[in-house]
Amino acid sequence: MLAAVLYHEIGHHCQYFTHGVTKKTEQNFAAKYKKRMLKKTFFWWGLIMLPFAPLIYLLKGVTQKRSGKDS
Repeated sequence: MLAAVLYHEIGHHCQYFTHGVTKKTEQNFAAKYKKRMLKKTFFWWGLIMLPFAPLIYLLKGVTQKRSGKDS
């Protein structure tokens, strides 16, 4: 989560110094920058965790049921 916030804020600085982005589209630009940088940064992490995705999904469902979020 920290990386997502950091890349979003860096996106704002990038738009001001290198691109002519208007105030109207600045949030969209920063969100796209964040998404692009997270994909670059955590590409290998996603490949490593891919085989564990069904297990993570299952455990997430079990913990939500226990905490009462599923009702």
